[in-house]
Amino acid sequence: MDHIEPEPELINLDALRESDSPRLNGESEDHIRALIECEDQLPPIIVHRDTMRIIDGMHRYRAAMRRGKTVIPVILVDIAESDNFASSVERNVRHGLPLSLADRKAAASRIINLRTDRSDRTVARITGLSHKTVGAIRRQAHVAGRQEPARVGADGRIRPIDQSAGRRRAHELLAENPEMPLRRVAESAGISPATVRDVRDRLSRGDSPTPQQQSASRHGEIPRPRGVPAETSRREPETVGPTHRLAGILDRLKSDPALRFNEAGRGLLRMLHLHLMADTDWERLAAHVPPHHAVSVAHAAQECASNWRDFANRLMSVGPQESEEVRGTG
Repeated sequence: MDHIEPEPELINLDALRESDSPRLNGESEDHIRALIECEDQLPPIIVHRDTMRIIDGMHRYRAAMRRGKTVIPVILVDIAESDNFASSVERNVRHGLPLSLADRKAAASRIINLRTDRSDRTVARITGLSHKTVGAIRRQAHVAGRQEPARVGADGRIRPIDQSAGRRRAHELLAENPEMPLRRVAESAGISPATVRDVRDRLSRGDSPTPQQQSASRHGEIPRPRGVPAETSRREPETVGPTHRLAGILDRLKSDPALRFNEAGRGLLRMLHLHLMADTDWERLAAHVPPHHAVSVAHAAQECASNWRDFANRLMSVGPQESEEVRGTG
């Protein structure tokens, strides 16, 4: 936990309730014996104040009992009882006897069932898994019928799972008043300013406010037009977004030995690949920029864009055949 814990106090062992352990095989006897033999002062255990249920420290609790102790140092925490299990998992992932991969996956499944509104990244942070693994566990957890309309992210913000309605509302507001500030539109539509910016760009191009295949993009996948191999797709439909066009271009570039087999070429491919992010990834980056640095980051992004534009113009003047292909896909 990142916040400051309260001071520990001595509590009678008889007053404590055993934890709802995230360990599939229970406590480790070897670890308990090692703690019994340890001469150093052990850290206090963590206990939920309202229920007196142990959140973290079952091995230390067992060791104290076998030593014949009657009291143990305890830090009492005030959290919702429904968060006890998640807190226990998070603390056991960060220190002490590590949870196995099977323990963490089982814990992720249980947390998803207990709190369907928690985002994949939040559950990933708690369990020490990747957000992609958590997403796969969620799809296997058969909780689709109980999905919440929004999820709570790791930053505590509530975001809708399906942003289609918010995008359409933003589209209407911008069509009525193109000069309306992005943040005002975002607040009215219930979406992020970065999403409003994307809607505004789509409006200026005459595109739909909602990206095609949005669900696939939300999971980080880059879908291609059905039935069209990536290596032969030279011109994609105008409705396909820039991320999809970039994916097609990169697929062709990565297959060319002239780029793959020299350091400069591989470096260029890596730099281009950094921009291959779904809309939600850009939104996440924007959400984590401190407000007092927003203008500075925006200026830095504009400088980067200007450098890439100069680089593109230089290449356009050098390779007419390649530039035709790039213009065709753009």
